[in-house]
Amino acid sequence: MFRYLTDRYQCPYDVLASAVDAGALDSGAKEPRQREAPPAQPAPTPAPQLNFEKVAANTGSISRAHVPGGWLVWMEPGALAFYPDPEHKW
Repeated sequence: MFRYLTDRYQCPYDVLASAVDAGALDSGAKEPRQREAPPAQPAPTPAPQLNFEKVAANTGSISRAHVPGGWLVWMEPGALAFYPDPEHKW
């Protein structure tokens, strides 16, 4: 017996099992076979993070982030620029 939404239904076990999972029954078996555990998934690689650090300035708020080839500079209220500095001396 099983329930779908609010109604109760009844059918032979092998018919129900084959409708839900075609490989659930071995030929002639009355009980479902044991399912194998799914293969272990590798741990997801964490996404790279862009960390801005504040820069001393006399004109508003300025932050910079270390990126390949230089710095990504953020100036309030919403200006973004790239400052080339391959050796990151700034």
